[in-house]
Amino acid sequence: MRLPEEMRHAAWRPLAAPAPAERPIWRSASRIGIALFLAAPGFSIAQQQGEGSWLGRRVVQKSSDFALRIEDQIVDRRRFILFYRVEKVNGPWLWLNDEGKGVSGWVKADQVVAFEEANSFFSERIRANREDAFAYVMRAAIYQERKQLDSALVDYAVAIKLDPTHAWVYNNRGIAWTDKDEYDKAIADYTRAIAIDPDGAEVLYRRGLAWREMKQYAKAIADFELPVRANPRLDEAYAADAWLRITCPDPTYRDAKRAVESAMRACKLMDWKDPYALSTLAAAYTAAQDFTSASHWHKVAAELAAGAKDDKNRTRVKR
Repeated sequence: MRLPEEMRHAAWRPLAAPAPAERPIWRSASRIGIALFLAAPGFSIAQQQGEGSWLGRRVVQKSSDFALRIEDQIVDRRRFILFYRVEKVNGPWLWLNDEGKGVSGWVKADQVVAFEEANSFFSERIRANREDAFAYVMRAAIYQERKQLDSALVDYAVAIKLDPTHAWVYNNRGIAWTDKDEYDKAIADYTRAIAIDPDGAEVLYRRGLAWREMKQYAKAIADFELPVRANPRLDEAYAADAWLRITCPDPTYRDAKRAVESAMRACKLMDWKDPYALSTLAAAYTAAQDFTSASHWHKVAAELAAGAKDDKNRTRVKR
């Protein structure tokens, strides 16, 4: 069974009932794929305990009919894997936020299942229909979040065999290969994803990271440059480009001036609030021998990092 046609598009089918109003926050995430909402306590437990038990919890979509809504509009998720948390409850409606990436909206509670129940939920679907490609992809993503990468890879392989036409599934499997440090296999999957969807800027960025790990620096830089042309707001690509131009073991590819330009762009896109991007800018200025600017941005980065409540900003961009 092929994946539903609506999963090829940014806007999925609407829910039948109108959702409560809320001003949307727009910004795309960095991983292409299904919209994945990972959860803590169980769906059935939340139903038994009442509305308040949903607050702060994380959940997984049940089907491809899933869509976040703002009044009569569907939120554009752009086929990314997104991690959402329940922030508000209004009767049967849950307000989900993707924990900082900016995509939010309402969804009916019966459209989601809790994370610890999700594996069983999709396993039952697979037992009922061995050609349910969507269920295999969802279960693979759940395994992937749990760092059970071998199990995730098995399910991705089945899903791709059932329906090999979706770029984001290859991208997701490429991420799993990357997490296993099998960069050649990751590059192969990213390349397949790009062949299907040449406009996938995030996939190019991820392939660039894999090329960098394989010490193919010219290919890495090329993949970092292409995404920012396709998506000038892809801050991760600017930051990765800057870092490679500062630290590349091969001096042929070092370029302090370009590093400063890329790091400045990354910092601007991150509203000058990301410690990693700011520390990259400081390093770029050091490479350019502008030590006054380097000292200033190093201090700003250190202050932001010290004030952070967790390590999310410090680890958001992979160096």
